[in-house]
Amino acid sequence: MADARSLTVRDSAGAPVTTGVTLAVYVDTTGAARTPPAITHVGSGKWVFTPSDADETVGTVALVDCGAGNLPARASFAVHKVDNSNQFWCFQFEDGAGALWAGAAPSSLQYVDPTGAARTPPSLVAVAGAYLYSLTPSGADVTAGIEGRLDAPAGAVPSYWEFSSEPTSVASPWVAPSPGPIKNAAFDVVQFLTTKTVGGVLLTSADNLFIGRMPDTDKTPSPCVAALNVGGGEPESMLSGERQSVFNPSVQVMVRSSADDFAAGEALARGVIEWCHQRVITGYLSWYSRDSQPAYLGVDSDQRHLWAINFDAQYAATLG
Repeated sequence: MADARSLTVRDSAGAPVTTGVTLAVYVDTTGAARTPPAITHVGSGKWVFTPSDADETVGTVALVDCGAGNLPARASFAVHKVDNSNQFWCFQFEDGAGALWAGAAPSSLQYVDPTGAARTPPSLVAVAGAYLYSLTPSGADVTAGIEGRLDAPAGAVPSYWEFSSEPTSVASPWVAPSPGPIKNAAFDVVQFLTTKTVGGVLLTSADNLFIGRMPDTDKTPSPCVAALNVGGGEPESMLSGERQSVFNPSVQVMVRSSADDFAAGEALARGVIEWCHQRVITGYLSWYSRDSQPAYLGVDSDQRHLWAINFDAQYAATLG
């Protein structure tokens, strides 16, 4: 199933925008029209649309119109496969008054590898008017790694867009989320992290990665990680006439280092944030870290250092 895309929209006073957001453009990377999915308000100004698998496979450019005076006024999405195998970029331009750009096309494009060596750029494709463009790297470009910048034509905003290629992923070890309408977020964090190398440590469920409280040191190896459900915010009811809500569970992830190995333990804790923050996982709208750095909790009786990271998740559920 394709991943949902989401954004939060607020008005000029900072209040959530709950009506009037639309998918204004939905086309492939050549500009051919595609059938847009519904875009839905799920609470607190957050709007969500879910592309089809075919949209991801073809590569689809989506432009969301959030309404004049709202923040943002518009947002564009490059919809491609989550493994980045058909990745591309999209760029939108406006004039100084906030209207869609109708002037000259961009003409200044930086397209280099990470050492600064120039590579031949692909063609910039206008997929809607003079304001929305796509740029698709070759497989060789992705392998080499691309760092780029597209400068706006005179008078257009933003002044430039920066972009960077992502490595193509191998098969993901992620499995289906926990069953039932009320998800077990801690279980799903563990299912996502298992078999991944996090901060230099290979995590394996039931070996050095656990659901629940941190196990005793005499029963498990260190370093290790444990994910525990710790409540979360109240469900946000959808105005659908049914028992539909956006749920906001919280998970606390504890990290324990090997004895007297602070640096490696902290690297593992930071790696948990790197892997999980703003990750869109099957069955969820997203996960968010509440902490910019892991919180250090001191040492246990065996001189093993401890850290905590708090995550908030979001998912929609119908309770029947």
